[in-house]
Amino acid sequence: MIRYMMATKSGNGIQPDEDSNNPSVLPRLEVGSGESSGVPLPESSVKRYPNGGGIAIIIDNREFDSSFKNRKGSAADSDKLYSMFNTLGFEEIRYERNKSCAEIERFLEEERCKDYSGIKRFVCVILSYGQKGYIYGATGNKDDRMEIDNIIKPFKGDNCRSLIYIPKLFIFQTCPPMSKLQKDGATYQAEAEEAVDDGQVIPFESDVLLVQSCIPGDLVWSKQGMENTPSWFIDILTQSISEGNHDILSALTVVIRKLAEKIYRDNIQADLPYISSMLRNDLFFKN
Repeated sequence: MIRYMMATKSGNGIQPDEDSNNPSVLPRLEVGSGESSGVPLPESSVKRYPNGGGIAIIIDNREFDSSFKNRKGSAADSDKLYSMFNTLGFEEIRYERNKSCAEIERFLEEERCKDYSGIKRFVCVILSYGQKGYIYGATGNKDDRMEIDNIIKPFKGDNCRSLIYIPKLFIFQTCPPMSKLQKDGATYQAEAEEAVDDGQVIPFESDVLLVQSCIPGDLVWSKQGMENTPSWFIDILTQSISEGNHDILSALTVVIRKLAEKIYRDNIQADLPYISSMLRNDLFFKN
């Protein structure tokens, strides 16, 4: 059981005061005060997130209004993901299809404002075109794009208080639009704000895991042109999480190993998935 601590402001950060077993108690945050970039670290002798289901969001942009080709196989990816979350006991799976970035932004804002008290994990999956740290909306207009950081940001601890201490997993299955598969070596790296380093405070970016199917600008891990067939990345990812009894980072290691073996065996010109973890504990999807 995770114990939560009441908090009072002291110096440049939020400091723990007296212990409290009330999980609904969270420290007050004065927005814009600049006095803290985190919340008290919960005391626990077990370095593992609690077991249980959670809430999953799937946004599937598969059909586009412009010259962008429709993403064949994306429906199969959605089906694999939905089946996995359902098997893992997620209480709610929210599905959105063919949304512009403005619609995605409004949808995420609505989700941000919800009360997530009591859930064990939060997962957001986006299937679309994208490159260089952003995704494209379903209009297919090159100006209809959204930075990945702006998708993650609403659910960080300072913007969604009920998700503090809850593991948040963001998965992006994206590829450059149409035939634009040229490599430019560009990479995206989520920016982390400076944390108060006193051993008692965790930054709001904690408990976030970002997974991208490929480094932006490189060839995507998908079976191009194959209808009703999931991408290699989603296929291996769902299999590793559903069938394994290991934590999520170990499962992702299995995914990378299998994709690396496929690169070597089939002589595929592609790079491996990009992973950025700010998880504090081990995260298991199976009990």
